Amino acid sequence: HEAFRISTMTNSATVHPPPWTPPEDIRSAADVQRHILALTRDSSLTEHEKSRRRQLIHSALFRRLQRARHDSIASELSDKASAKPFSNVLDPKTNQRLLGCRHYPRNCKIEAACCSLWFVCRICHDEHPGLDHAIDRFATKNVRCMHCDNVQPVNSSAHSCTSCGTRFALYF
Repeated sequence: HEAFRISTMTNSATVHPPPWTPPEDIRSAADVQRHILALTRDSSLTEHEKSRRRQLIHSALFRRLQRARHDSIASELSDKASAKPFSNVLDPKTNQRLLGCRHYPRNCKIEAACCSLWFVCRICHDEHPGLDHAIDRFATKNVRCMHCDNVQPVNSSAHSCTSCGTRFALYF
């Protein structure tokens, strides 16, 4: 408290060191144990700081695995961003399946704001086995036309593609 009062009285800013981050080489439980042991032996740190760093080391492996999992899913889905899936609904005029998914016929995909991945509908997002979260459908900002691949902002008055004029759906 004393140091804070002095710095406030002299109008000088207190300089904080950059936050400590766990080493990048943590790839296994053995690496976690090795770093925890080294941390335990470091006499320059307080017990509070050791405890904080221990937690960061323990969670580093989990975060790395989560990042790798997300990157793998993002790569898989980005390859399919321009794919044109078909719904189970037939066009009454041509008797051909309409674009869309098994949930809805539609001519567009939405970009999930939570993970920046493209899906035909919110249910397709939530049912994807590789994702561990649900979409906030009200946070959707972009839509992609499945006819011309034009990406445009979601707009309450624009239910058609601004590039080719294709009607997206009754709602999305």
